[in-house]
Amino acid sequence: MTHRHPFVPRIQPGEAPLSLLRRAALGNGYTSTISFVRDLEPSVDDAVTALGTIARHPALFVEICVRTGIGRDEAARCAYRRSGGAREDDLIWHNLHVGVGDLQFRHSKLCLSCYLEEGFARAEWDHIAAHACARHRVLLGTACPVCSTPWSPAGDPLGCGCAPSGMVSRQSTCTTEEASLMAHLITHADQAGLDLLTALHRTVIGWRDLGVVVSHRMVVAILTRLFAGAGFAAGYLDQPDRGVALHPRIALAPLLAGASDRARQHAQNLLAVGMPAIRACISADLTWPAALAMAGLGIGRMAFGTLVRDGHLSITDDNRVPVVQVNALLNRVTDQLPSHPHHPLQALREGPIGTSLAGALAGQPAMAKASNEPGSDSPPGPAAYTISTAARHLGTNSESLRGLIHAGLLPASQGASGSAVTWVITAEQLFAFEREFVFGSALAAAIGASATTFSSRLRSHGVRPASGPGIDSGVTFVFHRGDVEGIDLVEVATTPYRSPAGRKRLADLPSAEAILSTRDCARALGIPVRLVRSVVDEGWLSPRDSDARYLTFNADAVYTLADRIRGHFRTAATMARSLGQSDREFRATWLDTGHVCAQRYAGSVIVTVEDAKKIESLWATSCTSSTIGRAIGRERWLCANLRKLDLLTPHLTLGSGAGKVHLYRRDDPAFAAFRLLRT
Repeated sequence: MTHRHPFVPRIQPGEAPLSLLRRAALGNGYTSTISFVRDLEPSVDDAVTALGTIARHPALFVEICVRTGIGRDEAARCAYRRSGGAREDDLIWHNLHVGVGDLQFRHSKLCLSCYLEEGFARAEWDHIAAHACARHRVLLGTACPVCSTPWSPAGDPLGCGCAPSGMVSRQSTCTTEEASLMAHLITHADQAGLDLLTALHRTVIGWRDLGVVVSHRMVVAILTRLFAGAGFAAGYLDQPDRGVALHPRIALAPLLAGASDRARQHAQNLLAVGMPAIRACISADLTWPAALAMAGLGIGRMAFGTLVRDGHLSITDDNRVPVVQVNALLNRVTDQLPSHPHHPLQALREGPIGTSLAGALAGQPAMAKASNEPGSDSPPGPAAYTISTAARHLGTNSESLRGLIHAGLLPASQGASGSAVTWVITAEQLFAFEREFVFGSALAAAIGASATTFSSRLRSHGVRPASGPGIDSGVTFVFHRGDVEGIDLVEVATTPYRSPAGRKRLADLPSAEAILSTRDCARALGIPVRLVRSVVDEGWLSPRDSDARYLTFNADAVYTLADRIRGHFRTAATMARSLGQSDREFRATWLDTGHVCAQRYAGSVIVTVEDAKKIESLWATSCTSSTIGRAIGRERWLCANLRKLDLLTPHLTLGSGAGKVHLYRRDDPAFAAFRLLRT
């Protein structure tokens, strides 16, 4: 292919791929590398991340170089190759494997002395853990040291207009060990060493999320010492006047959770050497995944579950743990067991010091809410539980406990915030409840029976529940322990029984007609209680007395409606997720155009199963411009532009006027020519 620009750069040994494109752009009079690349390859997006996409995709990089006039083989030697054929496979960088996120291209790191002498940026500077130049023993910069203008692969680093001599004189110097660390790993092809350095870099940079002040200069110094297996003095950090003591295991938790055996062993060695006292302003909102918290604590799932159940840690619905709590727990154990400051909790639980750990944790209040401020309110009593931790302790769910609280069977008090949904249960209250009551599901689990039918079997056997559906505000059947003592539970679980269908009260009803309350109706329909009146207003269900303060319903009508909704309708939200559309896209494509008819049910939009199948059948071969754009890495207006050029014809048009929607065949050959290249 004949190139379109007069200047064709010669690739220099060790040059970074984006440095080559930047030299080609500047040499041909462009001020932006992105503009130059888009002139050669229009499919490249005009975005900040476009150059990073090119650098990580060797086929696209080579194609652009060829259009510049560079030989294909020569460009391939400069590109970062893939270790496999998938998009997330490792890149080959200096004959070493690096993850796709280990090379950064948003900013340009430079040694100004090298850049002024050689005129290009080196590939070794693209790595996130590269911080210094081995030749000149200076730290790599990401902005002009005089005017602080950021450097980017998209522009000229010297374009700010500052005098080069002044820029060079303001570079930060470093030690020989700091300067030669990365070069040593590259020279000796030390893959394990590079992996360890990368993990250490992410760990130290992660301290900033913990509220530790770490400058770039300090990152380099600390990283070098940690890589060598040596500790560092507290003076390396700007310690804040306030905050909490950061436990060494919290500081090294990402390393302790690493996939590499060498990284985990290195973290243990650093703990043995000793870490300085670090103070951090940890945000109360900062959470870690449970796996990372367990690595920091040095415990397994069972021990972690015990700490959660005992109220020493709280866990969110998405399985995350407040870092403040993990750090406080470690500091508490260290204070009680100063001779074992860095041992994992799992080891402390074993052997002769196990009783010491029990003493370290005994009497400490459970944490209902993470707080970083001294003097924050703690739950009352020697130990306290939130709704979630109490539910885990009892083996049930939070909604069941709320029902018991409202029914008066489980005493609880509102939390310090005064919120109506924040409850605190003392250990005495929880244990007293356990001594008197038992969940039907717990009895079933004890003998390996089905939890679904076991409560019904007990009721059929003559055991009256203390709480449950149709009895009070409870949502799960609970029985008095005294009522089930002496009963052969295995016989109850295996003998035939008469099911008390409809979850009616065991007391005789005034008539043979099965009546459901509003709450029971909501449970049967699978909707919140507040939406039952919406179902009535929408005409799906009629109450027995529409003027009554508390609505009641005929059970047969409710169950018939529930079966009808589940068997003949699908929600628009469910359909949108199955098609890969947003709720707004689904509504605009299928409902606003009148392609299918929708109805309102319990505040949601539903469509019939027949209409859903019609949509899925059409979607299998056709889709919207937005879906096409996402599939080929382009924007949604690509289809409109191709249609204006008579290169594309819609397969089907839904609706009319301004709200019409065009559907295009997924296999239309026009899209192949405009798909972004991928390896």
